[in-house]
Amino acid sequence: PVFMEDPSLVGPVKECEVYMQAVSNEEQMLWREAYDTYQDYLTTYPNGSHAKQSHQHSGISLMRITEQQFELKQFEAALSNLKLITSSYHDTSVITAAWEFYPQVYMSWGSELREGGDFEQAVQIFSDYKVWGETNQKPEWAADATRELAQSYLQWGLALLSQKEFELALAKFDLALSADKHSQTNFLEDVKSGQRQVYIEWGNELMESAQFSSAIEKFERGVALLGENGDDTT
Repeated sequence: PVFMEDPSLVGPVKECEVYMQAVSNEEQMLWREAYDTYQDYLTTYPNGSHAKQSHQHSGISLMRITEQQFELKQFEAALSNLKLITSSYHDTSVITAAWEFYPQVYMSWGSELREGGDFEQAVQIFSDYKVWGETNQKPEWAADATRELAQSYLQWGLALLSQKEFELALAKFDLALSADKHSQTNFLEDVKSGQRQVYIEWGNELMESAQFSSAIEKFERGVALLGENGDDTT
């Protein structure tokens, strides 16, 4: 064609080709390919005629990638992309959805770790979520994180109790109480019940090894907790 003989048209044609390839990828829901191609366009043509649209749709594609990662339980990657969206695409239409997606990722990630018995990592994720909520002035999300953090310490303590790691179990129960000082009554009762069970099982173990005075001391501490709790569960 004659226009291909005009060197001044080669650049605009190539620019249009890159942009249309990105659009085609997006229409086919090839989100990674779409995002990468939009990024190629923006890198090569930062002031191009389609730069504004490419930036907008780059953010949309990245949000779709993040949603896919969440469905695949690739929580770390999803969280990393959310941070990228909120820092680099705050001027696009996906910013509201990105902010609202943070709690889902943090809560699901922490819960998945806790259910799998990885309490240390679960505590880390919920702690990060709490800090994130406080830093971004989202008190309701920070409160959710606090409750889940306390619950993680409680479950960790119960797991250690089942392994007869009595001192470590008590330490986790203490952390559960300190993590959420405004816990509901049911949670406090669960923690106290766990503490009491530690002293009962610890005392029984000491009895079996004829350490009677130490056993009595453990039983007495368990009885003291029973009085604090106000119930008669043994």
